Amino acid sequence: MKLNKVFTLFLLGMTILPAIAAAHGGEEESTTDSMISLYSFFGFGFLFLLFIILYFIKQYKINTMENSKNQEERKQRKTLKNHVKWLRIGWIISIVGVVISVVVFFNPGGESNNVTEFGHIHGMGYNSEGDHLVLATHTGLKVYEDGNWRDGEGENHDYMGFAKTNDGFYASGHPALGSQLKDPLGIVKSTDEGKSLEQLALYGQVDFHTTGISYNKQTLYVINHVPNEIISNPGLYYTKDEVQTWTQSQMAGFPTEIVPEGIAVHPNDNGIVALFNRNSDGLYLSRDNGDSFEKLFDGFQVLGAYFDFNGKLWVGTYAGQAGLQQLDLDSGEITQVSVPDMTEDTIQYIAQNPTNTEEIVITTYNNIDMYKSNDGGQTWSMIADKGKPIQTENE
Repeated sequence: MKLNKVFTLFLLGMTILPAIAAAHGGEEESTTDSMISLYSFFGFGFLFLLFIILYFIKQYKINTMENSKNQEERKQRKTLKNHVKWLRIGWIISIVGVVISVVVFFNPGGESNNVTEFGHIHGMGYNSEGDHLVLATHTGLKVYEDGNWRDGEGENHDYMGFAKTNDGFYASGHPALGSQLKDPLGIVKSTDEGKSLEQLALYGQVDFHTTGISYNKQTLYVINHVPNEIISNPGLYYTKDEVQTWTQSQMAGFPTEIVPEGIAVHPNDNGIVALFNRNSDGLYLSRDNGDSFEKLFDGFQVLGAYFDFNGKLWVGTYAGQAGLQQLDLDSGEITQVSVPDMTEDTIQYIAQNPTNTEEIVITTYNNIDMYKSNDGGQTWSMIADKGKPIQTENE
């Protein structure tokens, strides 16, 4: 194969590389895709400059031989003209590659900027005005408002242990690619939905995956796995003063062999807390800040729990098929709530609009589907399909 053909195939291959990255679109591949497009940008930029320089050097040599009658120089001039032709093709392809790389870098999912895919969900909740839902994911915050999806504010941090309150959120996790923040984030708080973060504790030391908070009282509960500078033992802890002081819950009645994977806290009574493990049977409810627990929903695998603003406990269960059950804490009555058709899936997160309690949103565990109900769970409409947002416009 001639050298000029190899040269052309090489350039075309490099041009296709960022386009392939754009086609991936998966949330877990977004960082790799961005890096590919960034490297491609610098690579094509370098080649463009190199080709331009070589182009003008060879063009200058051609001009100096313009009127030459020497046979050898005429032959050399013909060869140089061929080189110039391929160099011109090279820098044109290079500039196309630069443009494609820039487009992919700033829009790795290949979609419009106000629609972004997400993968695993780490928590969600409505703002106090009830006009939009905030979702925490591996790639930052996602916002659902008036039937439309958009990216949230601030850097796209990998928020873990996301806990929404009436004036912002608490979270842990890992900083976004290129962020100046330390990894892990420790415990952070934001009152402007991620535009800025306040480092509260254990910055650069601990990543809490299991947290829960009282929406209106802002009592924060965490599951601590290893000793650190402010929490000396593993277990369930809570703080009522923005991590200034911590109290360890006694957890009587909670099996010692089970590690809690989920926490739900009553929005108005910060002493009422529920714990569950997705791979274990039942849910454990405490009315005294976690000092003692009683087991509920025996015989069901519990994958999600949420206290609504009316004080009822919603529980996503699985016993051969997905279920959604609602417990009245005062009467002990359990009501079955209808759920959308789902195969080999179950409900993971639940959120209620604080200003319109008939509005409920649920997410699923395996498929990362999302559904919204405007009638308290009687009927549902899909707003995300396998992590891909669905624009429903003004509902």
